[in-house]
This record gives sequence, C-alpha cells and structure tokens, in this order.
Amino acid sequence: MRWSRALVLAVAIAGCGGGGGGGKPAGGTAPKASAAPLTLDQMVRGFPDETTIVASLDIARLKQAPAIQKLWSIVTGTPALYAAIGTQSCVGSFAGVALDADQVLIGGDLPANIFTWMRGAGRDEYEACRARPENKRLLLQTQTTEVFTGDFATVTQPDKINQYLWLERELLVGAMSRKTPVTEDDLRAVARRARTPGPTLANPALRDLYERVDRSAALWAVMESPRLGAGLHGVSISVAFGDAIVAKLRMLAQEPGRVPSLVARFQDLGNMGKLMGLVERVETRTEGLEVHATVTAGPAQLDQLVELARAQLAQFSGFAP
Repeated sequence: MRWSRALVLAVAIAGCGGGGGGGKPAGGTAPKASAAPLTLDQMVRGFPDETTIVASLDIARLKQAPAIQKLWSIVTGTPALYAAIGTQSCVGSFAGVALDADQVLIGGDLPANIFTWMRGAGRDEYEACRARPENKRLLLQTQTTEVFTGDFATVTQPDKINQYLWLERELLVGAMSRKTPVTEDDLRAVARRARTPGPTLANPALRDLYERVDRSAALWAVMESPRLGAGLHGVSISVAFGDAIVAKLRMLAQEPGRVPSLVARFQDLGNMGKLMGLVERVETRTEGLEVHATVTAGPAQLDQLVELARAQLAQFSGFAP
C-alpha cells in the first residue's frame, strides 16, 4: 500500500504542473542575470555537512513516462478530482511550489534539517495561483500565513515552517518542514556552498552511495544513517519509469549475520507484491555486506496498480473514480 501511495504522489506532482495547478504563464518577472547553471553535483554539495539523505525527482522526465501517463489518466478522467488536486496542491506549501517544478532535489538530516533545490518553480505562477479567491480561502482554513521579503518567502502553518529563496526566476533553494525558521542568509549559504569547490558530500559512506546510485533514473534516493534500523546503515534506490517500472535497491548491512534476513525479508515483500498483482518479478543477489534487489512491475502489474490507485483516490474527499 505504501508503494502505491508513493506512486500516486509522484503522479500528482508530475501531472499537476501542466493541469489543475495552472500552467506557467508567459511574461512575468524578467530573468535575473546569473552564473552558469548549477549542476546536480553542485546542488548536492550545497547541502549541510551532516546530510544523511539525498533524493531526486526529475518531474519533466517523469511526465513523459508511459507508466506515469497511465496512472495520471485516472485523475484526468475525473474532472472534479483533477480540479481539486490542482487547487489543494497550490496551497499546500512545499507541494504548491514543487508542482510547477521540472526538478526537485532534497537533502539534509532527518527529520527537521532538510533543504531543497527546485528548477522550474517560478515565483510568478506561485503567487498567481495563491492569489485566486478560492485558494485564499483555503489558505485561511489551513491557517497558512505567507511573508515575502524580496525573493525570500516564509510560509508558516500550525505544525511546520517552509521557506524559499528564489535565486533566479525559476530556481529556488528552500528549507522544508521545520519547527524553527531559517534566515535568508542561511539559504544563501547553501547556494554559496554549491559553488565552492570540494567533495560532493562530506559523509564518505553517503558519498559512496550517491556515486553508485543510478542518477539517470527519474527518481532516486540515498540514505546513510544509524536511524535506518532493520540491521541497515545505508540504502540507495533508483526507479526507472517506462512501459514498466523498475526499482533497483542497494542495502548495506551492519554485520554479516543480517544479510540472510535482509534477503529473506525482501523476498517476502516481493512475494506479497506478486500475490497482490503489483510485482512481476524480484531478483536479489549479495556481495559481502551488500544486498542488491531489483523489482519489476510490467504492463499487467501497472494495470492492477491503476485499479488500486483508482480505489484509493475514491476514498479522498468523496470523489468517485
């Protein structure tokens, strides 16, 4: 169930940028002069030294994937739900920015020291969406307040604070889901670190995971932390979306005795996925303390996932698929 909900979220982020949340308008603020565009490695370098997790979502590529288009069709096929997702996401703080982005990169130390980079998330469409009367009402209902100081925005809700700094017209750096705010200088420091030569990540174990994960995939993540639990100290995942969905995992066990149990646990999860009709096949192999797993969902499984997602979406806000 968690996998299917995560995919529905990815579908919503990938699809809404061109629909319910409103497309990117022509005109608006003139682009600012800037240095050469930041590379992925540079943006990762901007994260704090204590970073334990990095995750990337290439929304522009994800929108073109047949698997995502198939899943997104269940939303576009329900006009009321399609419109509601666009409106709700527009006022959803972080999600309201991410929906119009082409690329989202997240990194930091969980749970409350997380930063983000977003390309294609323009301030013009962000403000235009939230200025609509119906969205203003929702902002009031969710007790959301926004304060702009130049290109620096602070979005406060009862349980969290999200802050963004537009470095260029459609490039921002932000601090996510915090209990206490950061300053504009804090976010500019992230941008300065990104352009300062040095290692991509301060944590050598996390850097190894980062260098070996498939960063050409539309969705990938790496994490190295004793808080992982389950006998793990590191994990990476990359997910490719085409006619099929292929997820590749690399799990680092804390000790040799944990390797067989990790393999068994993953095979059990794969078998459960097969029984539910969501997984076509699962392949595992080991290399010392490393456990590698590949999970594939083919066209038949995607059809089943569409039906499952359709049923889950029907539970929200009373919308029937």
